[in-house]
Amino acid sequence: MSISHSTFFLLVIIALLAITGLWAGPPLEGLWRLPVALLVLLIAMEYSLAAGKLSMQREVKPVIQLGETSDYQLNILNASHAPVTVEFQPAYPDQLSGDTCIQRSRINAQDKQCHRLPLTPTALGPMSLGRIYYKQRGRFGLCWWHFNQDDQCRFKVEPAHLNHNNGMHGLSESGHRSNLRTQGSGIDLLELREYRPGDPVKNIAWKATAKRGQPVVRHFEREQHLEVVVLIDCGLSSRNQCGALNRFHHYVNVAARFSELASIQGDRIASIGYAQQIINMTPIATGAKASMAIRHMLSSLHVHNETSNALNAALDIKRLLKHRGLIIFLTDIEHIDASSQLAQAARLLSRKHKMLVATLEEPSIDDILDTPVNRTLDSYQQLAALEYKRSRQLSQDHLIRQGVTIVRAPAEHLDQRVMHYYQQHRGIIGSA
Repeated sequence: MSISHSTFFLLVIIALLAITGLWAGPPLEGLWRLPVALLVLLIAMEYSLAAGKLSMQREVKPVIQLGETSDYQLNILNASHAPVTVEFQPAYPDQLSGDTCIQRSRINAQDKQCHRLPLTPTALGPMSLGRIYYKQRGRFGLCWWHFNQDDQCRFKVEPAHLNHNNGMHGLSESGHRSNLRTQGSGIDLLELREYRPGDPVKNIAWKATAKRGQPVVRHFEREQHLEVVVLIDCGLSSRNQCGALNRFHHYVNVAARFSELASIQGDRIASIGYAQQIINMTPIATGAKASMAIRHMLSSLHVHNETSNALNAALDIKRLLKHRGLIIFLTDIEHIDASSQLAQAARLLSRKHKMLVATLEEPSIDDILDTPVNRTLDSYQQLAALEYKRSRQLSQDHLIRQGVTIVRAPAEHLDQRVMHYYQQHRGIIGSA
């Protein structure tokens, strides 16, 4: 409970009345007791009228995507027979980010008011919105009565899904490949061209031949099914924050979206979570079943308190892939040990497979370098930022010499860059 300004003013008047009574003596000496008793009675009545008359109910989607901001609805119900003024403030757990500003509303008698509030999950798994704190102004305006409520509003956070804004180039709106395919033949129609001696008669396009007045044949290209393995670094360095999420959760979202794209393309895909050793992995498979298995595995991963070892993961990949494939490491390269192990992994795998390392850019590093030096601390920060960039560039150059392709991008663009590379080089890798 907290008193209002009007109650504070009344208490000042009662105090002055008591002081005046002490100076004046009887019969004014005990007169202050009457307003005190009346004020206490009114406050008790206020509490009885306020308790249980206001309720908060929140509605949220049963499943929310990691790192994606969505709205939930807060319903405030006033069951009393008079208008109520209320101030409320959500209190989210550490795994959720949202608007925690204090908001004031006035709800009419026997009425309901709805508010849309933003919510961004920053971790995976089952979640609860936590408690909501609010204070209700009393009927007589004497006090603000404090309450809190937990409506057990629960939901689940899953890795992000693929959408048309990231990586859907070359696909139709339904999500299928836009080129024509002979069902069950394993070949794609590439183009129509003029007839050449030796072309099979069954490939002649008779309608096109009649229109052009010369023989035209359908040119087919045998469909390539690529084998892809996506590795997520679950080591200690993946705990570093990068925007709203840490690096690990950015990697999880990239892997989830990429797996959906690869399954749409009909490629065989597997995913591995690794730290010092393999933590979890999915069998290499195709289609929606493979994508669902990868998403389930990603939801179970978490960061481990140990450094990651890409070389140990590479040994398992060598046993897993039977044909030439694409291997994608989602990890950082600024640490010397990590880049050295990646280089050893590249020497082991690059003879047969194509290896891609996707890593996050740190925009804050460039911001530090662009900041004017006004304090001694700014100089040290810029020296540290320069050393970070130098170490990162050396690691990148070393990996490139080993035949590794490096994709660097800010968190909001990393998935698009990875999927763009995959779409541009899918046929080349599979046919090599």
